[in-house]
Amino acid sequence: MECDFLVIGAGSAGCVLANRLSANPSNRVILLEAGIADRDPLLHVPGAVSRTLATPAVNWGYMSEPEPGLGGRSVPLFRGKVLGGTSTLNGMIYIRGNARDYDDWRQRGCEGWSYEDVLPFFRKAERNERGASEYHGGDGPLEVTRGRPVTPICEAFLAAAAKEGYATDVDFNAASQEGFGHYDVNIQHGRRWSTATAYLKPIMSRANLTVLTGAEANRLLFAGTRVVGAEVTRRGETLRINAARETLLAGGVFNSPKLLMLSGIGPAEQLQEFGLPVFVDRAAVGQNLADHVSYRMNFACNRPVTAFAHTRPIRGAKAVLQYAFHRTGILAGTSFPTGGFIRSHEDLEIPDLQVGLCMGLLPDPGNMLPSREGFTVTIRQGRPESRGEIRLRSAAPADLPRIMPRYFSNPSDMPVLIAGVRRLRKILLNDTMAPFIDHEIEPGQAVVDDDAALAESIRALSNTTHHFIGTCRMGGDPGSVVDPQLRVRGVSGLRVIDASVMPTHINGNTNAPTIMIAEKGAAMVLTG
Repeated sequence: MECDFLVIGAGSAGCVLANRLSANPSNRVILLEAGIADRDPLLHVPGAVSRTLATPAVNWGYMSEPEPGLGGRSVPLFRGKVLGGTSTLNGMIYIRGNARDYDDWRQRGCEGWSYEDVLPFFRKAERNERGASEYHGGDGPLEVTRGRPVTPICEAFLAAAAKEGYATDVDFNAASQEGFGHYDVNIQHGRRWSTATAYLKPIMSRANLTVLTGAEANRLLFAGTRVVGAEVTRRGETLRINAARETLLAGGVFNSPKLLMLSGIGPAEQLQEFGLPVFVDRAAVGQNLADHVSYRMNFACNRPVTAFAHTRPIRGAKAVLQYAFHRTGILAGTSFPTGGFIRSHEDLEIPDLQVGLCMGLLPDPGNMLPSREGFTVTIRQGRPESRGEIRLRSAAPADLPRIMPRYFSNPSDMPVLIAGVRRLRKILLNDTMAPFIDHEIEPGQAVVDDDAALAESIRALSNTTHHFIGTCRMGGDPGSVVDPQLRVRGVSGLRVIDASVMPTHINGNTNAPTIMIAEKGAAMVLTG
């Protein structure tokens, strides 16, 4: 098969690339997706997140290696194996991060990636219901709507935050991030707005675009030091796909470094361990893995103010009917509609923590629904210093990589979360919330008062937020995996364009920045 541009991965970034590159009819584009099409109707129901995350057919099924920082637990790491990738499974929260996050990228040598540089691409992607403005786009493919929670506990939480002096109607994607409010979401008329819906579905009829599902790349193909395509397995058949202009790797934070290593681009000692050829000895491939570890606090309620009532048969049936006929109600929104950003210490210039309010109690592992009336508040450090890595499990393309996030391996991370938990509990336990709370399930005052006990609780109750970045780090230094134009160092004809290029974490959810990276990456490709 022949094309001009081969895009490997049809997730949050790949769908954007396919759209922008195929807009010119003279560009022949092939888009590969290892997973299936997003035909399951429940994938498009916002309130069905817990069900879709538990569906093996659309999930890669990654597990971390046992994590010392989480008490030796192995944790599930959800990644979408479906058109739209993780944007077809996630919580649909639209957050860009703080402007300073991108200015920091620029300071680290990523020329052209300051907030001033990337804001036009955020705006280009967006069709915000607020309309076009300095911070928002009004006619992009990606629907961005304001959160509209349907449970009283959300408004009670904002009232409690206001009593502690926080702003409570913050547009987190505008001038200031600090404070609380209802999150913007990628939902339109009660339906999930994934990148497959936004960018891919409207252009599937383009004659110059070929979308292949069930197609997994085994290795990149070389002509000398130039990447000229990929070897792909599809329906038991091995295909060679030749890319005349560029191959664009958008496999995500786990699969992009894996494919580079399988193709001979990576740490020489690791490639040699599995008998793989070494085309480019690049120690940084698979390194610099970062994630937001999320700690949860659980509260039981003494009245029906959370989502629990909708798990009962009659109320549940009414919710289904309301959604089916009107696209409204509890199933039409995200489980985490409300949250915000706070500082762990007053002397910080910008927030370093993100908070999320779940409308019900997060169920224990193995359960899909909460067991009683209550709610969960999560808190996570926005800019963790701990770094993990991705390593090959074997030389077989079908084997999933070994994933080691190494949470809390940097000693500076735990004190930030401890301080954040104490600050957040002042909101949760003030007089405004008291009428709604029966009791605190965890962690409890005795735990919070003791640093060692709280650290132990954090290790026991924390989990991934699935905000992985960094394994194909972008930088201006020769040791980085890609340069600021996203070109893989040491070869030509190959770029990585997904969240794996992010050099450091942003304080926020990662889907919106990934889409921005793809918008900017597509513009770079088209301008040479």
